[in-house]
Amino acid sequence: CEELSRATALLVRGRGGDGDDDEKEEEEGDDGDEVLLRLACEYAAWCVTDNPGHRRAFGEREGVHSAVVGLVRSGSPPTSAAASHLIYIAAFANEKNHQSFIREGAVRALADVILRSETDDPPPLAVQLMWASAALQNLEASYCDTPDDGRCYWDWRAGDRRYDGGGHVLELEESS
Repeated sequence: CEELSRATALLVRGRGGDGDDDEKEEEEGDDGDEVLLRLACEYAAWCVTDNPGHRRAFGEREGVHSAVVGLVRSGSPPTSAAASHLIYIAAFANEKNHQSFIREGAVRALADVILRSETDDPPPLAVQLMWASAALQNLEASYCDTPDDGRCYWDWRAGDRRYDGGGHVLELEESS
C-alpha cells in the first residue's frame, strides 16, 4: 500500500491527472476521471482493510472524507458503490474516520442510495445497495476500546443470559 497517499490525494483532487494537461483531459473526459476515482476508492479500501495504521493514514488526508461522500452521491452507480465500500471499511474501528464521515453527511448520502428505486435513472446496482447498507451499518456501530483493532470480543454464557466482552456486558432479556 505504498501508494495510499497518492490514492487519497487523487480522491481529494476529485479528478485524474495533475490538472495541467488539457489535451489529456479532453481525450479521457469524465469517464476516464471516473474510472481513476473508482480505482482510487478500491485501492484505498484494499489498503485499510484489517490495517489500523493504514486507516489512520487514510484519515489524515485533509478533505478525504468529504470527497468520498461526494463520490457516494456521484450519480455513477459503480463509483458510488466503490465509495460506499471505502466508507464501510475506513469507518471500522477508527473514531476519526467514523466521526468525519458522519460530519460530512455520509448517513444521508448512503440512505439516499438505499432509498433509490429501480425506476430511477440510472437505477441502483445491487453492489451499490449492498455497500451503502453495510457502510450505514458500520457508521451506526459502536466499537470496543481494544488494542489495535477495535473489535469486541464477547464470551457467551448461556446459563446467565449475558455476553461479556471484557468490561462490556450485554444483558439478554427473555422474549415472550
